[in-house]
Amino acid sequence: MFREGSKERDKFEEGLIHLDSIQGIFKKFLRCYSQSETSVHAEVAVLEHFHRAERDFAGNDHFIACSKPACLCCELYFRHHPARMVRPSSHKKLWPKWSPPYEREPPTESVARQQRMILSKMTQDLREELINQVLQKTRKSRWHPDSRSCLTDLQSRDISFLFEDSESASMSCLEEDRSSKESDSSEENEGSDSDDGGILIC
Repeated sequence: MFREGSKERDKFEEGLIHLDSIQGIFKKFLRCYSQSETSVHAEVAVLEHFHRAERDFAGNDHFIACSKPACLCCELYFRHHPARMVRPSSHKKLWPKWSPPYEREPPTESVARQQRMILSKMTQDLREELINQVLQKTRKSRWHPDSRSCLTDLQSRDISFLFEDSESASMSCLEEDRSSKESDSSEENEGSDSDDGGILIC
């Protein structure tokens, strides 16, 4: 993540330790990976289908519509994909169990190389964003619904993974029920249109 001898490395480690002492982010993050199940989001699945099958777009408009803004990983996947689709708007939340499209059969060398290139560039962007935020320790925006219709379940809220005050929110792995402020309990949930809870890092 850092070059050998980087002056930012010590500051970054200190920042992570400080944030963990306030919020226990290490345990929360690891808990997200206690199960190996991942999820392919609809936007990237449709993107790959049109790209690989060489489908035509109506009016040659390379736009993929969705009922809600894309997550950060989907936005980055579109940004670095060679198909040059219109980049979707994004609510900038990060789903730890996000996955690129699955390969049902062993991919060809060109397909495998393309996906490695995309994921490598995505990783670089995420790394830079994470470093910037930990070093700056700035508070990010509060909860907002994923859906453009604003019909996202109001019992859910996202967590600013690194920057919520421990006194202002009782956080679960991916989402916090508003009622947990009274009961101090929360239930993990991720992925459907009626749910919220992505980690906000932008």
